[in-house]
Amino acid sequence: MRRTPVRPALVGLVAVLVVLIPMSMSAEPLSGLAPRELSDRRSSEVEALNTDAESSGVTSDQLAWQNEFSELVTSYSMDAERKYSYSEIVAPRDAVLAFGEVAPADLQKRLTMLGGRVKVVEHTGFTELEIEAAASRAAQVIIEHGATSAVAVPDARDRTITLSYSGVTQDSTELQRAQSAIENEVLGDELENAGFLLQFKHSGTEVFEADNFDGGWGLVYGGNVVCTMSFPVRRNSSTALGLLTAGHCPGTGTYGGVSNAFFPPQDGSLWTTTAHPGGDFRWNWSKRFLTGWTYMGQGTRKFSRSANLPYGSNVCKYGHTTQYGCSLVLYKGMTGAVRPHPYNEIMAIGPLDGTPVNTNSGDSGGPYFSASYAVGIYSGRAFSNGQAYASAYSRVPNALSRMNLSLVY
Repeated sequence: MRRTPVRPALVGLVAVLVVLIPMSMSAEPLSGLAPRELSDRRSSEVEALNTDAESSGVTSDQLAWQNEFSELVTSYSMDAERKYSYSEIVAPRDAVLAFGEVAPADLQKRLTMLGGRVKVVEHTGFTELEIEAAASRAAQVIIEHGATSAVAVPDARDRTITLSYSGVTQDSTELQRAQSAIENEVLGDELENAGFLLQFKHSGTEVFEADNFDGGWGLVYGGNVVCTMSFPVRRNSSTALGLLTAGHCPGTGTYGGVSNAFFPPQDGSLWTTTAHPGGDFRWNWSKRFLTGWTYMGQGTRKFSRSANLPYGSNVCKYGHTTQYGCSLVLYKGMTGAVRPHPYNEIMAIGPLDGTPVNTNSGDSGGPYFSASYAVGIYSGRAFSNGQAYASAYSRVPNALSRMNLSLVY
């Protein structure tokens, strides 16, 4: 499996409003007419697997194993009682799976059915939810101390949380005095006892920009479309159908050549939050029947499952600007926070997972996926010294759980 030897330090994350794709999937009015014939090629599950595997530089069997392992991981990561810590793909059909306490009783049976090699680590002393909550608190606390933007990146493997911030000078006497208090508040006894360290990194430029969150932009603004749409969804216990996109994208406007294509947003359809299950996502309630085929640039495919991918996983994406491409998951559980002018309220989102940069303006809200697994919703890019080097997405399992949705396929 393709590997990236260096994990660069995350310095900034910029949330970028971007472009709506012309047609994210085939759609017809709600009159019950049969879906019209697609001009784009429809990919079967096998074809989708082969396409993503080839683009990722792995075999189809290796990618299939990764996705099955990720599905197992997701079942534990979404259940707080399982005390899931982290997971990592270290080589083809070779992974690490860690738990804060003893491993679940059903794990060995499931690993036997999965095959491959999985090293199980027990009693790490922390859970994924705990370190994500700590990262969220770190980003918000530094802003409370005067920073204008912040990004906190936990690494469960290195047991660090790197906190990058701007707007407060690094040699500020007050901030120096506050750092110890911030560490105590963020880490607490449990994470400190587990060996976690909080690292501070000052930046002379903004490290997180989210000025347009919930800004009320139309999908078509000034003659330009503003957001990519991703996976088709249905609200559970309802007939309402819609499309997932980023939380900072608008909830109305023109889509697929149809003006006013969405109903007014429902309660609970928009979230930019760090509270579990958090992220930067919303779903737009469509006035048109959705067939479940999602546009991937060179064709369409259906997504029947969702997954929280481990470190080192291969993942692909589609965006209006950069089109189709694949990369690796390098970061897990990032949180970004900002105090946008002229508002005085802290805005924070997380967890966000990150890959090497393969997106640009025009991609926000677009899908991240692996074969037939829906993985993420593109949110923004990470910057170091003014250069973008990583792309970040919210997790689809979190979006489905938070907003009580199911994938349409």
